[in-house]
Amino acid sequence: MPSEKNNPVEPAIFVAQDVFASNNQAIIMGILKKGTLEPETKTIINGKSYTLVDIQAFNRHLKSVKSEDKEASGLGIVLASLSTQEAQMVLGQELRFM
Repeated sequence: MPSEKNNPVEPAIFVAQDVFASNNQAIIMGILKKGTLEPETKTIINGKSYTLVDIQAFNRHLKSVKSEDKEASGLGIVLASLSTQEAQMVLGQELRFM
């Protein structure tokens, strides 16, 4: 049985392109560059961990999305407890989700 050390899980890479607020939540718009994005995965922003709570594309909520899916080119994601101001700081950056 292969060990996790020899077969590490690859992070999903999301590129943040725009931010807006809706219902007191920051929604980060962008593209999924690599991997699979799913709710409950986490990313680190400025040393603080944030949990992905929602994925949206084409006015639909998604349970997961892969980088090869058509939805990957226009996603909105919501991270728990992330303010719009904090979200603005990640524009143009790659967010890694594990």
